[in-house]
Amino acid sequence: MYFIYSDDNFLLKKQTQKIIKTITVENVEIESYSFVENSMEEIINALRSYSFFTEQKIIILEDAWFTTDAKKPLHKTFLAKTFLEVLAQGFNENNILIFTVESNKISNKSAITNWLTKNANVEYVAKLNEQQIKNYINQSFVRKNKTIENQAIDFLVELLPNEMQIINSEITKLLKLSTTNLTLEDAQKNTTNYYEHDIFQLVNDFLSSNINNFIVQYQNYKLFNADNIGLFALMGNNLSILRDALILDQKGYSNAEIAGKLEINPYRLKMLLMIKKNSINQLNDKIKMLYNLIKRIVTGQADTLIIPEYELIKIMRSGEVQ
Repeated sequence: MYFIYSDDNFLLKKQTQKIIKTITVENVEIESYSFVENSMEEIINALRSYSFFTEQKIIILEDAWFTTDAKKPLHKTFLAKTFLEVLAQGFNENNILIFTVESNKISNKSAITNWLTKNANVEYVAKLNEQQIKNYINQSFVRKNKTIENQAIDFLVELLPNEMQIINSEITKLLKLSTTNLTLEDAQKNTTNYYEHDIFQLVNDFLSSNINNFIVQYQNYKLFNADNIGLFALMGNNLSILRDALILDQKGYSNAEIAGKLEINPYRLKMLLMIKKNSINQLNDKIKMLYNLIKRIVTGQADTLIIPEYELIKIMRSGEVQ
């Protein structure tokens, strides 16, 4: 049994895959569930069931927010006490469980967390520091038999937010260039501009269903940046922070306390709170839609030109994920 937590979703998934590769069960069956999206019954049935094909199966249990102090909305059927009883007494011990949560802190107040720390291999995956990011960028080029100038690496580290999904997306785009030695000029011409003010306006138009303004903003980004995966990831990140800030605001926390708890710049929080407010459920729907869209583009299930615009306009018109 494993329990992995990290505030970088990309690193969290990488570590999960790394653990899966170390498990030597032949033709292992893998199932994934979310404590936000799946019901208590679905998850408990998975824990108690047997694999049809092998002796063991791996069950990935995402969004284990009950292990933290964050007040995230879990599935309405989730009961912490009942789930703890299942863990302690009633699941198929042949199954290999991997709990994950996108957070840099876990709570010692949680009974389930205390049980996991005693019974599971607990791993915290910290965000990469500046030197580690530089090494990651350099090694990404080395693995493809290419090189990148130090000035280009410095430019990328300074320009991009410390979110590995975005950094990796930009590296992938740059590796597709025909040049074998990436220069500073190449990086400057081909890297997405992540300007906070533009993002705030884009997110505001998205939440306000202001389709005309949104399309103008979106087309401006596309004019200078061929890749839109990083943009969608940044939009999703800002929506997630706004949702969490609204939850804390409803609980009576001050803006200064919210900024501290979410570990974000107070100015960024101020700008986000000026954005049109949606309900928590509406924000969750739109966050889910954006990350599903990213997944479909990355896996080749959707093209990068027509489908993203269609999906974005559809959700703004309907107000809900289809």
